[in-house]
Amino acid sequence: LRNWLEKNSTFTDLKKKYVYFALHYQPERSTDPEAIYFTDQTLAIELLADNLPEDYYIYVKEHPRQYNDNFPDIKKTHFRDIEDYEKIKKIKNVIFVTSDKSAKDLIDNCKFTASCNGTNVFEGLAEGKPGIVFGKSWLSNCKNVLNVNKIDNLKEYINITSLKSKENIKEDFIEFLNWSVDYGTVSVV
Repeated sequence: LRNWLEKNSTFTDLKKKYVYFALHYQPERSTDPEAIYFTDQTLAIELLADNLPEDYYIYVKEHPRQYNDNFPDIKKTHFRDIEDYEKIKKIKNVIFVTSDKSAKDLIDNCKFTASCNGTNVFEGLAEGKPGIVFGKSWLSNCKNVLNVNKIDNLKEYINITSLKSKENIKEDFIEFLNWSVDYGTVSVV
């Protein structure tokens, strides 16, 4: 998997308009079952591509634990394979990002972050970037996160949210964090 991705990833131009889509490790609860039918993350990327303005790209980065060479894990043998990557690569305006590309750089320069329930959306909000999540997400109550369960509001959200300032998104994120304090659990790792 790593070899295929490295051969099929291209230089990432951070000046282009793009959405940073971080793939999830699978199997994982955030996609199975929380992403509902977007457990096949290709569906989310296709839906995103169909609703983005023509001059936008989708930069897709694989989760580092998904590679079979890091530490063999029998659980992931029936999830993503090269055929999945080939299918994603055929989607218009999709560019695979090499594993060494910094997530921080991708977030800092993107127009939106997108994932099923990924941390990249949370990190993007902290940097003033709006997010799109596919399936059910705990981030859904944040004003600058679109929880996609159907397509009728995706284009509208992209158009409206792209006009918001970074500062406004950060303010809304702080408001969300303050609201969510009452629903969290304090723990020590």
